[in-house]
Amino acid sequence: MSTSDVRTKPSLVRYALLDALGGVVGGAVFIGVTMWFSATQGNPAVAPFSLISSIILGADSLMAGTASVPLGVVIHVVNSLIFGAIFGLVAARLPRDATIAVAALVYGLLLYLVNFQLIGRFVFPQFQMPNQPFEVFAHLVFAAVVAPFVFHWGRSTVHKV
Repeated sequence: MSTSDVRTKPSLVRYALLDALGGVVGGAVFIGVTMWFSATQGNPAVAPFSLISSIILGADSLMAGTASVPLGVVIHVVNSLIFGAIFGLVAARLPRDATIAVAALVYGLLLYLVNFQLIGRFVFPQFQMPNQPFEVFAHLVFAAVVAPFVFHWGRSTVHKV
């Protein structure tokens, strides 16, 4: 009886879970860079969380001083997890790490366009306040951190048949 290696790719669920984790890590890097940039502009480092909380509390919360940093943290973590998991489902269909890396950067750009230029422009106008070129950069950073979580480095499992 001979044996041969049969390589199987991880399941869609595994990709989604791996990149949900990647999304949380990428979101932490994203918000860290954003907080740093906010501070360099003379704003409080936590200002991005206040802006994020205005998704639920409304734009008026920023001017009224009722924006919530803890709520902004929760919204950001949940969004990062979801955006990471969605990319994991896309990446599961891609053949090579280089393709995943390029797709991640395209995904980061699409996240920026949808969140800031589409939804932000028409639903949450307060999202036009941040520096838009920096927001493009921050979303690309998120994508660059998320991608390696679903690279194929040793992820194939080997079954002896």
